[in-house]
Amino acid sequence: MDESIQLFGHDYLDSVGAPVQGLAEIEDACYPEMAEIFRNAVQQLAHTYSDDLRNVFWGFAAGPEGETGFWYPLRIQNLDAYVDSNGYQNQHMDPKTFGAAVTLVAINHFLWFMDSKRQASEPDAMSAEEIADLTNMYHRMRTFALDLCESEQLDSPSFLSFID
Repeated sequence: MDESIQLFGHDYLDSVGAPVQGLAEIEDACYPEMAEIFRNAVQQLAHTYSDDLRNVFWGFAAGPEGETGFWYPLRIQNLDAYVDSNGYQNQHMDPKTFGAAVTLVAINHFLWFMDSKRQASEPDAMSAEEIADLTNMYHRMRTFALDLCESEQLDSPSFLSFID
């Protein structure tokens, strides 16, 4: 998939640690009060799934209503991706499919982490309402990614195998 393709016409370029003007507002609209956490989590988690991400720039694809989106590596044709937990490997995964999958996994990991803190009644735990908001963020992102798979803007077999 070419990096110039615009998903729903809403691609925003970003460089590591230096978002373009207005990008932070777009990310915050998609992930209120969580964009910085998710952006950092995606970029860190991505390195556990591929060794092809040195000195990479990142883009952000927002959904059609601006209520969800995902980060993805730029200026990479394909990358070698692997998921140790499920045995998935793909030496030619396109960066947008990779980014959508990693973003969804990052949200899911954060959701499980925060919910376990809530169940353990830790002092810095989120409330049940905040967990519900996170769950809704996860489902919006999942629906967005699956819609992109259905419209063949993301590689469906790669996405589904990655997140399995």
